[in-house]
Amino acid sequence: MFTKCLIVENQTMFAEVLAISLSATGLVASHAIATSLGDAGRIVRRETFDLVVSDLLFPEGNSNDFIGALTRLKSPPRILVVTSLHDPWHLQSMLKYPVDAILSKGEPFQSLRERLEGLMPPGPKKPLPVDQVIVRIGKLLSKREQEVLCSVGGGSTNQEIAEYLGLSVRTVETHRKNISNKLKIRAGELFRAAVHFRDASAFPWEK
Repeated sequence: MFTKCLIVENQTMFAEVLAISLSATGLVASHAIATSLGDAGRIVRRETFDLVVSDLLFPEGNSNDFIGALTRLKSPPRILVVTSLHDPWHLQSMLKYPVDAILSKGEPFQSLRERLEGLMPPGPKKPLPVDQVIVRIGKLLSKREQEVLCSVGGGSTNQEIAEYLGLSVRTVETHRKNISNKLKIRAGELFRAAVHFRDASAFPWEK
């Protein structure tokens, strides 16, 4: 497990989803999020991280200078670049400093998990505990409600969920309301629970 991770990403939603998934699977103990290169620079000057997950392109430029600064630290962190760029030549031409891994945003979270497991500091691995949230969700929700929740976690709109599951939009809205009521969470918290539940289907939770 990484002790502390910094996620540098100007898309706040992507950063929050990534943070939830990393914490839920026990890959990181704690995390911080920076939504700009300036924020990221200020954070690493006052805190120490053993893992940094950073995008490559930002409104203020690319992250090369930031990555370079990380490599010059007394105890440099592991550096993983997650990018929407797909052209290997373009990537190599932009990156000026060595990083531990490069991953496309289009790849499933399982790919990121496998990369990070290969980068983890040596030491005994503790088995993952039973995820009580997932157990509770599985007991409280019907099969259809679980399908809707997974789709919400994937970022689908009500219209997209309706088309995928062969339901009306109104029925999807009703399912979402019922899910919130059963789990006793506010509508605004539904997305976080949905991301957690969706990712857990690929993880070795005990049944």
